[in-house]
Amino acid sequence: MSRALFSSRRPRHGGTFRPKVEALEHRFAPGSVLGASHALTPGNNDDPDIAFLAALAFSPQHGVITTTSPVVDFPTGSIVFGESTVMRTENGITAHLTATGLPPGVYTFWMRVDAPGMAPAAGRLNGHVVGESGNVNFSGHVNVGDIVGDPSIPGLVGTLQDPLHSTITLVVRSHGPADPGRIHEQTHTFEPGVAFNFLVSVHAPPP
Repeated sequence: MSRALFSSRRPRHGGTFRPKVEALEHRFAPGSVLGASHALTPGNNDDPDIAFLAALAFSPQHGVITTTSPVVDFPTGSIVFGESTVMRTENGITAHLTATGLPPGVYTFWMRVDAPGMAPAAGRLNGHVVGESGNVNFSGHVNVGDIVGDPSIPGLVGTLQDPLHSTITLVVRSHGPADPGRIHEQTHTFEPGVAFNFLVSVHAPPP
């Protein structure tokens, strides 16, 4: 594609779309968001409600900062598919992404973190099969100190260190029609050459 997967450039507004993370295109290899004490794996990360409950710890007295951003098509940024929300505290980030009007198929949710003075890090947060309704809800939570990315992928692996001052880019990747024999692979891997970057939403650090 003409634009890098986790581009930090704010997309243009334009049609409709809650969140998760993986590398897009060949420039971003498959990854996952691994916790310092646990991994964000299918058992504890694929249920949006689990991540949402984790976000409850971000109560006002803990200094939560919330931003919203449109979810737009990745190639042009001209069609709005929905909206995403990023909640930040000094202890971590919780992201939600909602989209409508998607073709039925398999989609994965990825996040890129660009922190001042640090190399970018990106990884997969979630994956879902979307039915005829065309609706999807993604959610994910990353604590400070959690590893973002896959240690086997050089260049895009790091730890979340500065959630209050990082640019957060959320990407939804399309993996095509659901294949009953490959659902796990489709929802948990990058699949370069098969999948492609479909939606993007960018959250600049709060002023």
